[in-house]
Amino acid sequence: MTIVVSTAAATEPLTIAEALSYCRIDSINAPDESLVAVLIASARAAAEQELRRYLVTQTLDAYFDEFPRAKNERLNELVTRYEIILPPLQSVTSITYVDTDGASQTLATDQYTTDSKSQPARISPAYGVSWPSTRTQNNAVIVRFVGGYGAASAVPQCIKNWMLLRIKTLYDNREQIVVGTNGLVQIPPAFVDSLLDPERVTSRICG
Repeated sequence: MTIVVSTAAATEPLTIAEALSYCRIDSINAPDESLVAVLIASARAAAEQELRRYLVTQTLDAYFDEFPRAKNERLNELVTRYEIILPPLQSVTSITYVDTDGASQTLATDQYTTDSKSQPARISPAYGVSWPSTRTQNNAVIVRFVGGYGAASAVPQCIKNWMLLRIKTLYDNREQIVVGTNGLVQIPPAFVDSLLDPERVTSRICG
């Protein structure tokens, strides 16, 4: 599975003013604002990677080579598996696929159900329905979905705290190695990363 951003989030989870305040930057100037904006985007991307989920509302496309299939051990044959597994999502916009004749098709919404409560989310065929056959080719199936908690205000504070700590560290230390008379005092990474634990997606996300 490959996920590509179709429509990016309109805002970041943190404002520049919030990050400047946390970094204790008293004098606001253009260079610092530009740098902090870059650090916010970097921290948000790192948080999304760690959590395996998206933060602020955005539209994404998940690409699969086919609808998911699994081996039936008893019959020793391939049968349709019910679930497409995706990161936590708000809704599914569409499911399109290339049929065996090479034509692009859109799966009707009554042909599948979406479980957005589970983490990761699950998309299954409706009762009595099987996934359609697709042409054997790369990216034959595209699931467009809306991910994210919602607006920036909906992003949990524990994630924002993690981002602020990362931003402050990167702002204060512009080099990979910092040499000082008293050495480098570091907050244990395990503690910092534990701030994300309440929002982690622990199950495997795959096609």
